[in-house]
Amino acid sequence: MTYPIPVVQMMGNIVTAVQAAILTQLQGANSDIVAINYLFGHPLELIATLQEKQKSPTSKMNIYPLVMLFTDIPEHWGNPGGYYADVTLQMVIAYSSKPDLKAADRLTKNFLPILLPIYQELMKQIVASGYFVTQNQKGLKHIKLDRYYWGKTGLYGNTANQFNDFLDAIEIKDLQLKLTNQKPPFQK
Repeated sequence: MTYPIPVVQMMGNIVTAVQAAILTQLQGANSDIVAINYLFGHPLELIATLQEKQKSPTSKMNIYPLVMLFTDIPEHWGNPGGYYADVTLQMVIAYSSKPDLKAADRLTKNFLPILLPIYQELMKQIVASGYFVTQNQKGLKHIKLDRYYWGKTGLYGNTANQFNDFLDAIEIKDLQLKLTNQKPPFQK
């Protein structure tokens, strides 16, 4: 039995498949989009990485849309049933926005044409990847939060930006997956 590749690499491959499937569609909504980017790490590390990228005029333009996978990722071992482990993932799909947009504008400019297609294709590619034991997208147990103007949650909502950029985001919490013990078709 061979240990699967790390989950952070699995998700990187999945985001690459998402990009291949829908980049042209996203570019139809915004021709400035050149890629769907992927970062993983501790949330503080991700914030620092994005702040570094924002200092460079060339990389700042190409940061978003962005899929972020937060580490540390718990792996629950010792499960019967022919799979390696249960994992629980925390992710965010983020897209650059403007601070003065109202919720209805965020919906039509960011969520419907960019964020929701990425979310839907991400779920589809997780199922298709072969990395996880799942029958269909409805079997992907998780919490989805649409974050209009993603900030630091306070008592009465968002009190400050998490990042220097103004972002709209879809937060995926507690995505519960079972790692397969089979080598997916596209894994080397």
